[in-house]
Amino acid sequence: MELFFAFICWHLICVKLNMKRILLVTVLFLYALNSHAQKPSEVWSVYPNPVKEDLYIDVNVLFPTAYTITLHDILGNVIFTIEKTNASFLHLSLKEYELNNGFYFLKLNSNKEVYIKKLIIKH
Repeated sequence: MELFFAFICWHLICVKLNMKRILLVTVLFLYALNSHAQKPSEVWSVYPNPVKEDLYIDVNVLFPTAYTITLHDILGNVIFTIEKTNASFLHLSLKEYELNNGFYFLKLNSNKEVYIKKLIIKH
């Protein structure tokens, strides 16, 4: 919130002094800074963890984007891959995959970034 008020003050100063070019550069810089400011924990959440049967995935999508979610076992073998476009919430039933108890890795791959979360399956 403080960044927003600082930007408003900077905007008023730039307009008053007729510094439109500096204002444009500032806006582009803040946009670039904000677009990379999300922490991995803010990009997506997976719950419950440990999971028994039903897994829920929330993906915080600011702009429409395509992404894939892949589940890997501890050895790196791919269990499944799901491709989504513009979906921000997934409900997966893991019953059909007949997974053993243990550690797995969920990988979210968007056009620009890759995020990985550890998942524990415990029946």
